[in-house]
Formats: sequence, C-alpha cells, structure tokens
Amino acid sequence: MIDSPVIAAATDAAQRRRSAFILPQCPPLVSGSALGAPSFGRPGGGGKMGSILRFDWRLWAPVLATAAVALAIRLYDIAGQPYWLDELLTLRRARLPLGELIADSFANMHLPTYYLGVRMLLGLDGGAGTLRVPSAFFGAATVGLAAALAHRLAGATAAWTAGLLVALSPLQVQFGQEARANALLGLLVMVALHGLMAIAADPAAASQRLTRPGVPRRAWLAYGLGTAGALAVLNSAVFWLAASAAALAFVVVAAAPHRKGLATNAGIALAAVLCLWLPWLPFVTEPVMRTAVDGFWIPKPTMESVSATLAAVYLFRAADVMQFSLIAPNWPWAADAVAVLLPALALFGAWRLRDRNRELVVLGLAILALPAALLLISLAKPLFIPRYLMWSAVPFFVLVATGVAGVAGAPGRALAALVVLLGAINLGATFDDERKPQWGSLVRYLASEAGPCDVIYLEGNTTHAVYDLSERALVFSGQRVRRVGAVAEAETAIVAGRRVWAAVGKVAHGRQRSEAAFVAALAGVGRPAETIRFGRDVALFRFEPASAARLDAECRRQP
Repeated sequence: MIDSPVIAAATDAAQRRRSAFILPQCPPLVSGSALGAPSFGRPGGGGKMGSILRFDWRLWAPVLATAAVALAIRLYDIAGQPYWLDELLTLRRARLPLGELIADSFANMHLPTYYLGVRMLLGLDGGAGTLRVPSAFFGAATVGLAAALAHRLAGATAAWTAGLLVALSPLQVQFGQEARANALLGLLVMVALHGLMAIAADPAAASQRLTRPGVPRRAWLAYGLGTAGALAVLNSAVFWLAASAAALAFVVVAAAPHRKGLATNAGIALAAVLCLWLPWLPFVTEPVMRTAVDGFWIPKPTMESVSATLAAVYLFRAADVMQFSLIAPNWPWAADAVAVLLPALALFGAWRLRDRNRELVVLGLAILALPAALLLISLAKPLFIPRYLMWSAVPFFVLVATGVAGVAGAPGRALAALVVLLGAINLGATFDDERKPQWGSLVRYLASEAGPCDVIYLEGNTTHAVYDLSERALVFSGQRVRRVGAVAEAETAIVAGRRVWAAVGKVAHGRQRSEAAFVAALAGVGRPAETIRFGRDVALFRFEPASAARLDAECRRQP
C-alpha cells in the first residue's frame, strides 16, 4: 500500500500539471476608492476602500497607457473631416445668445448643458477640430475607467485588454471625434457604473449609514453624480437610470442581511438623482411627445439594420454614422474572427463571474438592458441606431476582457494580443473611409467660382440647412450664391440668362436621391456643362445659359 506522503506528492504533481489548463479564478473585487476603483495601494492596503494616494502601477500602467493610446487615436486627423449636419447644428446652437441657445435646445429635445460647454470654446480658432477635442478627452477618460473596472474584476491582463478594446472600437473612435454629446454621456455612465459595481461588490459596507466613518460614500456619490450628470446631458440616459435602478434592486434583494441599509441608501441616491433631473422634464416633455406622435427621422428597423447596428456597436465593424450601414472591412477574415471571438469571450467572462452574482447582474444589465429596451420600443417608434447603444458597449468589452484573462499564462497573453490586433485591423476601415460629406469644400468652391448673378438649386429643406450652416461655419468673404429650392425657379433663372448650379449629396440620415434622378428632374434647366465632385458623396452640376455674358455684365453694374 502506498503511504500518504507519496499520495500527497503525486496529487501535488498532478495539480501542477493541470494548472496550465485550469482557468484562474477572478481576483477578489476590492470595494475600491473613489469611483469604485480598486485599491490604489498594495492589495488590501489602506482599509476596505483603499487609498487613492498610493499608486499601484499594476493598475495605473494600463489605465494611463490605454487612455493615452485612445486620446492619440481620437486626436489623429480630428480636423480632417468637415462638420456634418449634427455638428453644424451644434455650432449654430452654441453661437446663439444664451436665452435662445437654451430655448432651441429644449425645442429640439436636447438639454442645453453640452452646448453651454461648447459655447466656451467658440473663441478658440482651431477649425473643425476645436469643438471636437472635448469628445476625444471624454472618450480617453472612458477608456481609463474601462481599464480600471476590468482590473478590479480580473487583473492586469483584463485591464490592458478592456482599455485597448474601447480605445480601438470604431464606433467609440467615431464619436470621440464628433462635436456631439455622445462621448460625454458614455463617460458619465461609466462613472456611475464604477460606483454601482463598488456597491454591489461590498453590500455590507455600502449598507451602512452614510454618515458613519468608513462607509463607501464615494461609491454612492459616483453613482449618483454620474447618473444625474448623464441625465443632464442627453435624454437617452433615462435607459441607464432604469437599468441601474433595476440593478440596485437586485443588489438589495440579493444581499439579504443588509437589505434595509442598502434600500435606504439606494433610495437616498435615487431621490437625489430625481431631484436633479426632474426639473428639466417640463422643458422637453412637449417636444418629445410631439415627436412620438408625428414620427422620428430614424428608419424602421429591419433584420439587416439590426444586425448592422449590433456589429457596429459590439463587434468592431466600422459603420457610416450617417447612413447606419457597415463599411466594407479591409480584411474580411479579421471581421469574421472578431464576430466569433468577442461574443464567445463575453460568455466565458460571464461564466467566470458566476459566483459573484451581484457584480455579474449589474454588468449584464448595463450591457443588455439598453439594446433590449430600444428593440422593444422600435416595434412602435424606431430608435435602434448605433449612437443610442454606444455606452452599453463599454461594459461589454469589460466582460470580454474578463473572459480573456481567464486563460492562464502565455496562451492568455497571446489571446489578449490577438483580440487587440484584430480590433486594430478592423479600426483601419474607419480611417480609410470618407467619413463626412464634403459640403464645406463645395461652398468654398462656389465662393471663388460663382458669378454675382448665379443661383444654386438645392433640393429639400435638409440640404438647404446643411448648405447654409456650412456657409456660416466657414466665415469667408467670398461670393454668397443665391439659393433656390424649386425646379421652376431654376428654370426661370436659366431662361433669364443666369448660370445655374445644382448640388446633390448626402446630408443626413437616410438615403439620398441618385445623381441620375436628380439631373433628370432638372431636364427643363438643360444638360449640365460640367460635373464637379467633392469627395464620394457630393456632386455639383453647372448649367450655362446662352445669354450669360450679357447678364453678368448687367449684374456687375448693379449696386
């Protein structure tokens, strides 16, 4: 019979042989410091809430490095694309007098907070990039928070992976280069999520009276201020409020010994959020209800559009932010690999967190509640587009990173490198594509080439708005061409001897009329003498009358 020391030695050896294939357990989640981050000192140091004053470079290295990478990517060529309709509206609104800015924001179902911030940048002369730079910083900060949250859940490998995934996500990059509030909303939701995850991780501490020493007040504060701030930026943050309230309810129910204290503190936090948010509601309720009755600009969802939206948000597919269509990947095999790997790793990450049900449910609701709600609502009123889903992608990438970190040793590091590399390959299609229609170039061309009697025909109110806003944004001293919006006006102008220009191109969401159909509608004006293209999506047609020389001379004599 083999003696017990031999059995023990054989068992230890077998365990060591298996260790390369056993998935490591997630490290214990520390009820971190401000914003629910992990202890910034040695593990477990500084008390339960840790100390933000002691740097742990195992945490700070991925947080700072991935945020720096994200900022560099978002600042790259940030002014290289012209403003499109939504950004032109941002610029127009920010230039309004203060009272008109606020009224115009409410009338268009927007809260004025972001535009008040943009207003402070108008004096800086930095071109198109000036108003976009804040979004780049908001996006970079979101990346840092994603890395910090992943570090709490699964360690350094997860932190690097999550941070780089968010840094390289095509959709996150696109809106990190937009003069719109979406990147700020994503940052504020991540602040709130950090606080909520810290509460879920340590319900015993979070259930104590908030006036007692050692209670994680900063976690509650992060949740409350992040949620209230998000609600003060975009109305779509109401979906985060609903998801986070459901997550808080689950944490309260799941932490049986601490239910009373947790329910009290959760009630205080939600009451504070509502007190800060509800005063805004009367100003946006009427336009929201009017839009709900009259319809919205978002197209009805189809199987194709839903799958394209999900791919753009969660699966690293570059998409046209105006048309909601996917951009052809440079390397199709990389796009296919990501489409398989990321969902599988997210499921594996969820499996790793199966024994930490409170954190898993909070993270799961942050990922799933938004797309589920928008899909349901879209059955009646379409809302299912990438920008509205944007903030839910960050916790998804954190869950993916948790799955990556579950593969031990060198294979795990190789898997992390592979996932990040595939993400970088897919991001390339975003920068290779013409991301914004070149209406500004067309306006500049006409300012230098059009004569004093020329007119330009523009089809549709949106095209007129884009042209007008582009003209105002450029602030040039050249010729401003008279605009007409009816074919009959263009025909009258050409008969009178005026040169007629006609422009067609992508201006906003939805499909544009084809160039052939556009020119056919102008058959009464004549055949175009010249076609000038501005990028891929904008074309300008020149129609010449027989008596142009005589009329131009008459126009030049006019005061």
